[in-house]
Amino acid sequence: MPLFDSVVSHAAEWPAEIKDLACLLDSPIPSQLVNDPCPVVSSQASPLLEELRNSLTDSPEQLTNSDSEVLDILDLVLSTVGTLRALSDPSRSGAGQSTIPFWSLLIRSLAFVCYDKSYAMQEAAFVRPRLSYVRSLMEDGHASLLISHIVEDIQRPRSVVNDEALGHLSMMTAERSNEESWEERDSETSYDDESSFETSYERTEASTDLTSAQSSYVPLDAHILASWRHPNPVVLSFLCVTEEEDILSLMGGVLYKRSTWGISEPVIGIILSDTGFVGRVVLGCLDKVCPDPEVLSAIRFVYGDEARTDASLGVYDLTDPVSAVKFSQLILGLRAHVEGIVA
Repeated sequence: MPLFDSVVSHAAEWPAEIKDLACLLDSPIPSQLVNDPCPVVSSQASPLLEELRNSLTDSPEQLTNSDSEVLDILDLVLSTVGTLRALSDPSRSGAGQSTIPFWSLLIRSLAFVCYDKSYAMQEAAFVRPRLSYVRSLMEDGHASLLISHIVEDIQRPRSVVNDEALGHLSMMTAERSNEESWEERDSETSYDDESSFETSYERTEASTDLTSAQSSYVPLDAHILASWRHPNPVVLSFLCVTEEEDILSLMGGVLYKRSTWGISEPVIGIILSDTGFVGRVVLGCLDKVCPDPEVLSAIRFVYGDEARTDASLGVYDLTDPVSAVKFSQLILGLRAHVEGIVA
């Protein structure tokens, strides 16, 4: 996968192609948080609300009179901050415990408020970007959390492909079937898995039906998931969360997949480790579409300098109330971006 990655040290350095997403990174916080009446939160979150109000009182430039949906989910945001802060205490027994259950619940909840048709998959295996006809041994990647929209019953006309391309794809498919055995992941959930919501989607192998994409020269038939039982519905992912070692491959696969459906929106990812407390945003877009079917188009990735916590650079400390609120507002602010993908 040809890629260019760059680090920005100032908010003004975000490229024009991803400015619309970069503008969401440091959204001002509603002034209602420092003015009465203040939102009601649980006893666990109350001390953190007071800390948040004191911080914002000292930094009035971070406030706005505009409303925000973060007020409706503030209790969960601050409760998550409290839990993660406790886990980050090195003197606490059990240091190094997984933080995934806590930041995952927060992100899934925020995604559902942002877009009520969100579908969340945890611990999902994904296919790394490659040309469909290339015979290569490549291990699947791992996504800690993938937030998507499911498009059902997509019907595409059969692509016009030559016999040689069909032969290459068939050979690749047969080889992959022989070489790999797909293991069920038991952590796939949607937002409401904690409640009574039941989903009709299950997992299986990715589709090998050539009618499922506009071209045969696409990464694994325009499917990014390594295991998905319903080949006809399309999984359009709009938020990728995983470890640093997998994030670029995951986002690259999402971009290539979108391009096969004519979707040119940039992609947003978040680096969060299994035991981490700091989320680092990565933004990516196709640099240009390569007309050569034997070459994957180049991708440009941009992310902030992780030397310090800075919302304008997309680096958020989830043990800090102000930073966590801005992180939450970023995800809540993705509604227009998601609508541009699923429309």
